[in-house]
Formats: sequence, C-alpha cells, structure tokens
Amino acid sequence: MSSDTVAGNSLQFTNDNKFCYAYSGPVTITSGAYTEGLNFKTNSEYVVAKFSMSSVETSGSDLYYKIDINGVRVLDQFNNNAYQTYTYGFNPFHFIIPPFSNVVISAQRGSGSDYNVQLVVTGEVGMAQRVGNE
Repeated sequence: MSSDTVAGNSLQFTNDNKFCYAYSGPVTITSGAYTEGLNFKTNSEYVVAKFSMSSVETSGSDLYYKIDINGVRVLDQFNNNAYQTYTYGFNPFHFIIPPFSNVVISAQRGSGSDYNVQLVVTGEVGMAQRVGNE
C-alpha cells in the first residue's frame, strides 16, 4: 500500500501503512458545475480521515464542496465567502471511510471567474477486525 507520491488525486500511504493522504494540488474550479479534485478507492482498510480545503481568494465568491462515498453524499457544504479577503479555509471535516470505498471530492465556485483550490485528505489507516479478534 505504501507510496511516495505527493500530489495527485489518488490516496497514498506512508511506508508503514499507518497513515494515508491525498493532496490534489491546485484545482481550478468554475461557477455552474462541480470540478472533481480528488477521486480514490480504498482496499481492505478503513480510514479515519479529515478533509480540508484552502484557496487564495480575493473576490469574496461563495464556495460549494461535496464528498461522495460509493455514490452516497456524506457532505454537501456551502460556505459564504463574502467577508473573506485573502485566504480561504475551514475547519476540517472528520469522517470514516469504509473498506472498498470509492471517494469523490468536488468543489464549485458560487459566481465569478475561475480560481484555484487545494483539497486535502489525511487519515489514520486501520484494518477491519478478523472474526474472533477482540
């Protein structure tokens, strides 16, 4: 499971397979349609994850973002950016990703010209208990 990739839209693991991460790098989002920033699958592990997003934004546009796990929406968030003038970020969203899941994280600008966001998922990796283990 381990990998040394830094940016890309797939889930990466540390060499000891205890932690995982996905860094989108800059993703250009537009108004009117969601842009996929991260898309990854888990194997037999589960992940206790947190998602965060940041951007340098000066126009005060609203932002929409969503997380789908296996086609089920687990987060659909709107952030009013009217009072933000330079950096945009929010408190991390904590969630558990089940084994054998497909995770898709997308963002959309409320209005105005395109701008870049960075999407990040970090987490602790766990293995499902085997029958008979306590």
